[in-house]
Amino acid sequence: MSMFISCSADLNKQKQTEQAKIDSMVSVKVDSLFNRLKMQNDSIINAKANIKAQEIISAKSK
Repeated sequence: MSMFISCSADLNKQKQTEQAKIDSMVSVKVDSLFNRLKMQNDSIINAKANIKAQEIISAKSK
């Protein structure tokens, strides 16, 4: 009986270790995607802000 409990505990520990590895890989991918999208959004926002600034400068020079 104790052999089954031991095997079950080992299997459970192995599953937890595998799940931790999967969680870590998913976290890395999510962080990477988040950072890529954030940089893309920041770029779009900066481009629009520059356009707006140029419009304001143009309007003042008229």
